[in-house]
Amino acid sequence: MEILSAHRMVIATQDSLKKITRDFTTVKAAADTFVKWANENLEEREGGADIEVENSLPQKRTKKKKNMAGEMAQDEALSDALRAYEVNVHHPILDTASEAIHRRFMTHGTLFADLACLDPRNFNNIKTTDLPHNALQDLSKCLVKFDSRATVENLQSELKNFAGQWDRLKASHMEEYNTRTVEDGSAGEEQEPDIVNKSCASCRNCPLCCFQVLWQFNMLSDAYHILGLAYKYLLTLSLTQIMEKKLHELHIEWKKINDELCIQKSKTRAMELELEEARRQADKEESAPHRGGEM
Repeated sequence: MEILSAHRMVIATQDSLKKITRDFTTVKAAADTFVKWANENLEEREGGADIEVENSLPQKRTKKKKNMAGEMAQDEALSDALRAYEVNVHHPILDTASEAIHRRFMTHGTLFADLACLDPRNFNNIKTTDLPHNALQDLSKCLVKFDSRATVENLQSELKNFAGQWDRLKASHMEEYNTRTVEDGSAGEEQEPDIVNKSCASCRNCPLCCFQVLWQFNMLSDAYHILGLAYKYLLTLSLTQIMEKKLHELHIEWKKINDELCIQKSKTRAMELELEEARRQADKEESAPHRGGEM
C-alpha cells in the first residue's frame, strides 16, 4: 500500500473517532442491545440457569473525606454511576486513542509525502514536473543527522537524476533478495503469526527494488550516496505491522482463556447436575423406609 494512501486512511479513522468521542448515548444504546442479546442467549443455552448479565452499573457509596483546617476543598465525586463511567472511563479512553493517533501519524504527514517520492511508481511525475522547493525538506532533516551532505538540494538532485535513469537501470538482470513478512497459520488452524524471511524475485516497482539496484551496481558510495541513505531510512522504519502481530497474539490468548473458561463452566455445570441427581437419590432412599413402616 502506498504511504500516502495509508496516511489518508489514518486521517479518516481519526476524523471518525473524533465524531464519536463524546457520543456516549450511542455507546450506551449498543451496550443495552448487547446485554439484552446476551441474556436471551444465556437463558436458552443454560436452560434457565441463574446467570444474567447486569443491565446497569452498580451504585457505589460516595466517600467523603474530611478536610483539615486550611486545606483546599476537592471536587465532589459523581454520585450517578452511569455519569461517572462516562466521565472517568469513556471519555479518557477515546481521548487517549485520538491523541495517540495524532501524535504518531498526523504530525508526520509531510515526512510521509517525502517518503512517497522515493516510490518508483511516482518517478514519471518527478521526471515531467519540477519538485516543489520544500519537497524532501523533512526527510533531509532526518538524514542530515547521519550525513551533513544530505541537504534538500543534494537530495532533490540525486532523486531527479535517478528517476530519469530508472527505466534503463531496472531493465538489467536483478538478483533475488530476502524480505521479511508476517505469516499466519494455515487455514483452520490458529497459530501465532511469525515474521519470516522469504526469497522474492524483483518486482522492479517498489522502493526495495530501487535500493537493490543501487546496491547491485555499487552506487551507494558515490553516485547516489544521499539517495541510498534515504532508501535505507525508509526501509528500516518501524512498521505498525508489528503492532498487528501483537494484537493478533493477544486475540489468540484471549480466545484460549475464553475456551478454558467455557470448559470450566461446563465442568461446573456437570458437577451441579451430578449433585442434584445424588440429592434426589438420597431423598428417595430416605423416604422409602418411612413408606414401608406406614404400610
